[in-house]
Amino acid sequence: METSLDRNCEIVWAKFKLRGKRGLLIGSYYRPHEGLEDSLKEMAESLRLACQSSNAIVVLGGDFNLPDLDWKERTLKPGSSYPNIHRQFVDIISDLGMEQIVEKPTRGTNTLDIIVTNHPSLFPRVEIIPGLSDHDIPYAELQITNARLRQKERHVLYFKKADWEGLRKATKDLTNSILSTHTDKPDVEAVWADLKTGLRKKSSEVHPP
Repeated sequence: METSLDRNCEIVWAKFKLRGKRGLLIGSYYRPHEGLEDSLKEMAESLRLACQSSNAIVVLGGDFNLPDLDWKERTLKPGSSYPNIHRQFVDIISDLGMEQIVEKPTRGTNTLDIIVTNHPSLFPRVEIIPGLSDHDIPYAELQITNARLRQKERHVLYFKKADWEGLRKATKDLTNSILSTHTDKPDVEAVWADLKTGLRKKSSEVHPP
């Protein structure tokens, strides 16, 4: 955990040190209401500090609750309830030299769950897969290499030949299975364990070695 970047909003960071490479900062953020401007300002300060961290690769994802931005066209949708807040967010990431890389909707017709980064070229693939709630999940691959170490032979998934439609169906089936298994007052740890195990199994099934 990287607590030096904590601010008065729902944000958390993790810092990774890569052998022979620049640092990597990955954060998660949640803004509970579309019109909550204070949370956006606190997030902006945290993001600014992250971008000052020794030329680190910075990635921040989460539910930013900004439904009125059309990321494919890079425009504000007509009739926005909070146009200034939406424009403010665009200005924040622009001033920090960052880009938002999720273009497809994640809830209905809105792109609420997004990923911003200062190195968009390191993300060769961004997909949307079914989620456990009424939000879909942005799936992004970060292409980064670490200093090579001698390793034991291991199973490596070949993503270029993956059955992505099969993964979407498998993820949806897994979601339904978990929701039917954990009904009243589900235990978070148990749900996470089932989700992690299920995703690993399904991923192995649709990704050829």
